[in-house]
Amino acid sequence: MMAVVRSTERPWGEAEGMPGSRRSRGLRAVAAVAVLSLGASGCWLQRGATAGRERYVPGDTPITPDRADDLVELWRTTGLGQGLLEPLASGDDVFAASSGGGSVSRLSASTGAVHYTVPLADPATGGPVRLSALIDNGGELRAAWGVGSATFVGGVARLAPDTGELLEPLVGGDYVPVDFAADRDELVTQAAWVVIPLGPPQGEAYVAWRGIRATFGFHQPFSMGNAAVAGDHLVWRTGATALGWNGTACTRPSRLLDGTPSCLPDWQTDVPGVSTNPTAIGTDAVAFGSGPNAVTVLDAATGAVRFTGTVPNTASSVTEAAVAGDTILVGTGDGHIVALPAGGCAPATVCAPLWQAQVGSAVYVPPTVAGDVVYVVTDDGDLVTLALHGCGAATCPAIAGYPIGVADPDSAMAPVYDDGRIFVATSDGQVVAFGL
Repeated sequence: MMAVVRSTERPWGEAEGMPGSRRSRGLRAVAAVAVLSLGASGCWLQRGATAGRERYVPGDTPITPDRADDLVELWRTTGLGQGLLEPLASGDDVFAASSGGGSVSRLSASTGAVHYTVPLADPATGGPVRLSALIDNGGELRAAWGVGSATFVGGVARLAPDTGELLEPLVGGDYVPVDFAADRDELVTQAAWVVIPLGPPQGEAYVAWRGIRATFGFHQPFSMGNAAVAGDHLVWRTGATALGWNGTACTRPSRLLDGTPSCLPDWQTDVPGVSTNPTAIGTDAVAFGSGPNAVTVLDAATGAVRFTGTVPNTASSVTEAAVAGDTILVGTGDGHIVALPAGGCAPATVCAPLWQAQVGSAVYVPPTVAGDVVYVVTDDGDLVTLALHGCGAATCPAIAGYPIGVADPDSAMAPVYDDGRIFVATSDGQVVAFGL
């Protein structure tokens, strides 16, 4: 069976940013022996840190706003394979998948030393496979794998974290996994079955959660975005339509193309201009970037629009959101970070920004928040720090910026935080660690 998957998250390894100019800032030398005090950990066990994709680690951290201009480069590891994706970070381990190279690497979070790099091979041909970003699922590593770029077959890769060895052989299936998320003891699986006619691809996709499947049917053209869990609600998107499922089995399930019982979504809402996947706001709402100049917040149980937030000064793209307590943060294609109220601005239904900041020429990956510091990777090739709560004005300056060391046409992935360190992976096979 041949299949194709389209996803704005580029799960098969395409760059998460877009090429652009790289400016040399000359901000500070990065030669120092790091003395690292540990604060909030976070255990970044999947893309977005949790199944809600909030990209937020709350609590006290050693890097506070008044120290966010004191970072240095702790270490840099190269040669990990083309198309390196957003890594996992937990304790003294950093795991990263190379989609272009079809390999998984384990590094020391303290030193960057490589414990292993394990290549994965197509069981049919022995050639390299393309991988999705990794998740930690109950102490094992899991990724979707596929063969080819637009047309492929694939399946699930399960690996032992300590050694990188496969826990079971790679086996392809009719429904090809697109993405995974670990929701406590439950696994969210997204997969697709696609027929490619002479025209645009058409197909059926499903999400599996809490022991049942939900599908949004067979349709054309085919596209599928990644899901987020908000309490007892699962929200995902296809094209410009948001879909939600409240996690209960339906009484009269339909059938997938392979005969598997499946439920229809509990709701669907058209969100004009939606360009990102959802981010959970607590247990009952989700935020979508609905650019070029807005963020839309939906009720996770019903799909009703709660409010929208304006993203000024941009006619370009809006990134996925980070949600840090009472603040929504998005980046823009013209280089801004915009903060919006996560609880809305009732009685108004359109909310103005709390603050905004210019951080570079473009931002194509979502920000990350740890404690009271916002970390942003710009298309200029910099890691920029900001204060989560702004500066008391409508427009705020960045605290500091640090060169990542990636040049056109390569790009850097969204930042990952754990134990006082910030890790940035790049599409040319580097992982760079910053800290105090």
